[in-house]
Amino acid sequence: MKQVKKSSGSNNDTNPRKFRTYKGKISLPELPAEVSEKLRDDMHRGDERTRTIIHEEGERTVPEAGKEKEGIRILGNNLEPGCSIRLEHRVKENGDTKKVAEDLFIERKLSGKRNVAGDVWLAKRYWDGEFYGNVVLKKPKDEHKDSEPDMKAAVHADIEQERKNLLRFEDHPNILSPSGISFRYNDEPVIQMEYQPWSFSDYLEYFKKESELTAALTSCAIQTLSGISYMANKKDDERPLGWTHVDFKKTHIRLDYRKDETGHKGWIVTIIDLDSVRPAGPREFYGIKYNRACVNPEKAYKLHDPNILITAEPSETVYSLGISLLYAMAIKFEAGIRVRAFDLTPGLAEKDGKVILTDEKALRSRIIAVRAIDEMNLLKIYYVNKFRRIMAGKFDQDPEDLKDLIEKYKDYEEVKKSAVEELKTGDVNSTVNPIFFVGIRECLRPDAKRLDAGKMQELFEALWDYHLENI
Repeated sequence: MKQVKKSSGSNNDTNPRKFRTYKGKISLPELPAEVSEKLRDDMHRGDERTRTIIHEEGERTVPEAGKEKEGIRILGNNLEPGCSIRLEHRVKENGDTKKVAEDLFIERKLSGKRNVAGDVWLAKRYWDGEFYGNVVLKKPKDEHKDSEPDMKAAVHADIEQERKNLLRFEDHPNILSPSGISFRYNDEPVIQMEYQPWSFSDYLEYFKKESELTAALTSCAIQTLSGISYMANKKDDERPLGWTHVDFKKTHIRLDYRKDETGHKGWIVTIIDLDSVRPAGPREFYGIKYNRACVNPEKAYKLHDPNILITAEPSETVYSLGISLLYAMAIKFEAGIRVRAFDLTPGLAEKDGKVILTDEKALRSRIIAVRAIDEMNLLKIYYVNKFRRIMAGKFDQDPEDLKDLIEKYKDYEEVKKSAVEELKTGDVNSTVNPIFFVGIRECLRPDAKRLDAGKMQELFEALWDYHLENI
């Protein structure tokens, strides 16, 4: 657990963009006061009024003539801690324009060598001398400066795609938003994003009561599904199938602090890594990005419809959300689960621009095996939770919607035995209401039976209502 220390500096409030209230539903449970203050200090934001004014002036910025798309171009030294960048803007005001200087002071590098998407830096942002807050700057990795032109163009295109996605989805509270205007530095694109240092897993560390954990996990699912559904329904003539996050995992669920429509301030979850948001639909075989630990195993080969087609579908992100919630619970319960690393390439190949199947039996077997790992991991965490509740004197009937899974693996005694062993470690008082596992079970259904993100959000809301009616 993170050590909590009272900040010696003044911290402040919020991103002025408001988050939507889920009327009659739940929001994230409040963190302990000292923890909430520590996290807000870590975010290091300016006061709300100043941030609001800066946002409003930023929206009135006048781009240079002929440079509306590429933004301001400036030259400078290579980025490193201690250096600064100054951007000169013209802002509309009272029928005229005024000059405004934006200063970015580089604090430290946040990305490592394994981050292939780009170099990510933490910076302090000032607008006309007023402190906005800490922000994230992202640019192409330095090693790409000497790459071949095609490679360099592809890397720049990914940054440009992320810039567009930040703007495309900025109206949704549960999707990462831009903090400022993008620009070009030493002829490389640079985008600005809000700084969100804590993950949802970090947040869960501070709860152990069943009511709090159930509310936190269910609210996370509802808010994340709202974001996934929003992307899926952001359709136009160019992208008739909407958009989807193709590399979703638990570290891509972060915390933000905002004011809702009623004026209440609180913590919400946001989806990050928007360079992984791509148009939904068929994709090129080698052009798809996915996380081996969380990817839907039917991504290329549908067991109910065995046609080879690499896809990027919102329903696949729903599957990855289910896996991410399951992993977050395993960490919270300090329970071991089987790690799976599903690779799409064995059994498939590309020929004449099309994906072909080279070994149907092997691919089908691997998909079934990975699904079995995911399902048995779910059952194990369910049993850990169930046995802890029994120790606390709570005896439940298994939820009806889990009985098919329980029946499927009834002869796998090692699942229950492994769950019993976990009772020797972790906090046995840390549990969730068993109804929550129904939601994860539905996320992990086969493609042919899985609900879309909007329907899945409604399901989690209904599960919460059921929970409230039966406590």
